[in-house]
Amino acid sequence: MTVNAWRERLVIFTAKERRETDRLLVLISEIEECSLAVKDGYPSLYAYLIGTLGFSESEAIIRLKAARASKSFPALRRLLRSGWISLSTIAAIGPHLCRDNWKTLVRMTAGQSSASVRRILASLDPKEEPRQAVRFKGPEPGPARDAGPSTPPIPRRVEIAFGAREEFLARIERAQFLLRSKYPSGKFEDLFGEAIEALVDKVEKRS
Repeated sequence: MTVNAWRERLVIFTAKERRETDRLLVLISEIEECSLAVKDGYPSLYAYLIGTLGFSESEAIIRLKAARASKSFPALRRLLRSGWISLSTIAAIGPHLCRDNWKTLVRMTAGQSSASVRRILASLDPKEEPRQAVRFKGPEPGPARDAGPSTPPIPRRVEIAFGAREEFLARIERAQFLLRSKYPSGKFEDLFGEAIEALVDKVEKRS
């Protein structure tokens, strides 16, 4: 095969791959919008991409982020098909895009290496990170109304909020996937409860 022949084939295959990737992003968006992954027994779309389609953790995260970004900004799909911007760049800039900045940010990052894209994003004005907070819900603990003094108090529910890196969310979704048979609902309370208990047991054994 001549140099021109393999170069032409490579261009054709690359263009085809980009078109198929574009279609995949559309399909992922549809799956998420209709909650099909949950209906199929998975705690999240992230777990579905790994468990059903066989993507690695990083591949699943990139495609999920890119699908969400291209749904909000459909022009990104055209730029992806043309090769003007890469899938990984779309995934990286997606959480930072808004109606006022998306064109500028795309121009700044298109054709850049992953390291350059990270530097560009790091230069943006950082958003204030949510503070750690605990908020109690329901009545104050105490005996149930019209009950005798031996009735145990009704436990209150609490809402816990804190800021974390996006990689932390990926770990939570990975835990949901690994523990889906034990916790089908994938509730954070169940996952964090088991994680905290394991951590406390580990520390106590060292003491």
